[in-house]
Amino acid sequence: MVIEYNENIRKDLREPLEAVINKYRILLPVWLQKLVVNMWDTPNDGEVANVHTMHEYRTATLNTNASWLSQSDYERELTIIHELLHICLDPMDVYPQNVFDQLLEHDAPNYHATVKDEYRAKVEGVVQDMTVMIYNIINKPTGGQVIPLYGIPHDMSIQEFVDSVPNIKLANK
Repeated sequence: MVIEYNENIRKDLREPLEAVINKYRILLPVWLQKLVVNMWDTPNDGEVANVHTMHEYRTATLNTNASWLSQSDYERELTIIHELLHICLDPMDVYPQNVFDQLLEHDAPNYHATVKDEYRAKVEGVVQDMTVMIYNIINKPTGGQVIPLYGIPHDMSIQEFVDSVPNIKLANK
């Protein structure tokens, strides 16, 4: 499997990004032949990273932007694990979405968006739960309660959330 880093990735982003991707590359599925790592010039609707997978071509693109660097080391690793898990789950994830489109888009348009939104929320929740579990398994944390990222208000950093709740510790902190 080849990991190709686009030349537009700034050096200050590439080195830590490459280190985290290499740390978790074991999570990449066997079917993946090529992972292209890209950088946006500006944040994409508040996203720090996303993936676009083309299972039929055995490729995936991981996109990130410079705001990834402003995250803590813990958040950076969770972001990359999360996106790598989306690559793994893509063959299973795309099928129900296509079924929703085929069955609901024309026959039940009032339910189409709702069903897709609810499904997407469930997938994101499961992926984030798996992300935290994998992080904990690989990094062997010393203990403390781990809060999945989707439970943290969007306008708060992880550290602000942790500071606001008594008796919560970040894994490996």
